[in-house]
Amino acid sequence: MNSIKYFYLSLFLVPLIYTNRIIDINILHALLLSVIILFIAILYYKEKSFEVQIPIMAVYLPVLFSGILILSGLINGYSFQIQPYISLIATITVMVFIFSFNQDTGNRLQESLINCASVVTLIFSVIGLLQIVKPDIFDFRETLRLGSTLNLRNSAAEFLSLAIPLIFFKLLTTANKWKYVYTLSFFICLSYLITLRTRSAMLVCFILCLLILSVSITTFRTELKVRFSFSYVVLCLIGIIFIVYTSALYTDSERENLGDSIIKTFDLSDGPGIGRIHYFKSVSEILIDHPVIGTGPGSFYSNFRKYNLYMSNDDYLRNNNDINPHSVFLHIANDSGITGLTLIALAIFVFVIKIRRDVKFTFFNFVLISVFAGSIIIMSVSFAYMNLAFMILFSFIAGRLISQFRVKKVLPKVYSTLILIILALFSIIINSGRFYSEQNYLKALTTRDSNLSSIYFNRIFESVYPVDPNQIPPGHYQTSRLIAKGDLQSALNIAIRARKIQPYYAPIWNNIGTINFMLGEKQVAIVEFDKIMNTFRNYIEPQINLMLLYYNSGEILKAKEVFFRISNKNELVSEASNYDNYLKLKSIFDD
Repeated sequence: MNSIKYFYLSLFLVPLIYTNRIIDINILHALLLSVIILFIAILYYKEKSFEVQIPIMAVYLPVLFSGILILSGLINGYSFQIQPYISLIATITVMVFIFSFNQDTGNRLQESLINCASVVTLIFSVIGLLQIVKPDIFDFRETLRLGSTLNLRNSAAEFLSLAIPLIFFKLLTTANKWKYVYTLSFFICLSYLITLRTRSAMLVCFILCLLILSVSITTFRTELKVRFSFSYVVLCLIGIIFIVYTSALYTDSERENLGDSIIKTFDLSDGPGIGRIHYFKSVSEILIDHPVIGTGPGSFYSNFRKYNLYMSNDDYLRNNNDINPHSVFLHIANDSGITGLTLIALAIFVFVIKIRRDVKFTFFNFVLISVFAGSIIIMSVSFAYMNLAFMILFSFIAGRLISQFRVKKVLPKVYSTLILIILALFSIIINSGRFYSEQNYLKALTTRDSNLSSIYFNRIFESVYPVDPNQIPPGHYQTSRLIAKGDLQSALNIAIRARKIQPYYAPIWNNIGTINFMLGEKQVAIVEFDKIMNTFRNYIEPQINLMLLYYNSGEILKAKEVFFRISNKNELVSEASNYDNYLKLKSIFDD
């Protein structure tokens, strides 16, 4: 069999990587998709050579994948997200940029595509600015699943982190009026990124600083006539450093706000900073029955001990107090900053190829291809739509490099084929365990009223909470708000459920007793307050409430018994929120 056939045979396997993007796309869909792509690839190969065809396929294959996946989701009867469309636009735009670096300029169609890509970038930048001013301006939750505002924001951020390094290169090599468009896009994109995905922004900006320096050094050393001035480079460098510095201030709040937004969509909790903890807790509980390789929403949860609630299927977290390096590695794989890193490495490499007109195995090329290879391997763990195109491009470049320093003359496409097969198999093996668990998880997440959703999200209230009396359970703030509104029964239900999560948080016990008293269930309230008095001996508020309840019920002796029990704890009593009630009863008992 010809080596090129092995290359197309590997494409037959790659669609399996993408099968979890749309709910219920099964193996049959994947096989059908593979056959279609295989057929189209063979037709292309008959017309053009391998080397020329690779960039073209890098543009068209992701388009085919995205389109057929979306179609499969519609056939299955599920509403689709806006995210696949944005990823599709991002893929096309990025590939147009990459394709333009390896071709001669002057083609009007090509220039038009590049200009259109710049306009698309500006559109996404405007979307970002509008959402900064009015965060709910693109709230399509009624028509699109899973709070599509979040999907729109994340997809736009991913797109912009991809586009920034490419915009920079076009900015350097453009002298016409579009130079101003590229410049405007460049800085608007950076401004948008620091408000949404700060880790991505910092990574992209940091590498851009190095990129600007390396390009400027290369320019002066090779006397390449690139249309930019040294002062312009310095200005860009200062601007990027400033953005990197300021973006660090938004990191913690951005993480908490994102989790709070998700959790409020499902009414799981309330209160600042608590949403993210319990959202990722629920995800980890879901994944216990369907073990996966720590990627996806649960990976961030297991990275930081601050949010760690003892994931029962991870022995490492039980025995270590810091960070799970395996989970950190896989979480980085899902960060769009790595995608930006990959594109920067690719852009530099193609830029060098274009300058030198050949590819030689030098130390500089070795470093670039190593960075690119590492990024590709990491990205093969994640599920970006761009992965297939990157795999093909990387295989193409690496195959040409390897063929130049091998003694035995072997065609580059042989190495390219082998590398692509290895990457595809690696990605499939890594993600094989995640496919079915992702199906169940997404069904639970996107069908809010289904039985499956109830089962999964109720696990939040069935799991073991850490023994921390200061940890506020979800629902505590919501209980207080419902009490203020007068909806006592709903407040009681939420408070009871919250106590199951965190039995060591005393105020929630006090709320349950207080609500029962307000509902007229005095005996139930007395029992609840009595439990608190025996369990939390230094928690004074409910004991004062119990004393008041006994007194109002005519059980004076019991009220005095509670009074004498707490009267010797003057410091704690004086700090109680209901200290005034204590003073009133004290004056009565003293008389």
